[in-house]
Amino acid sequence: MDIYEEHFENSCKLRNEHWETIGGLQSSE
Repeated sequence: MDIYEEHFENSCKLRNEHWETIGGLQSSE
């Protein structure tokens, strides 16, 4: 179970960073 929870948390972090990057690109346009 710990492995799945850790993977889920990492996925959320990557997704948040991904959207922050997209938001930054859209803001600079």
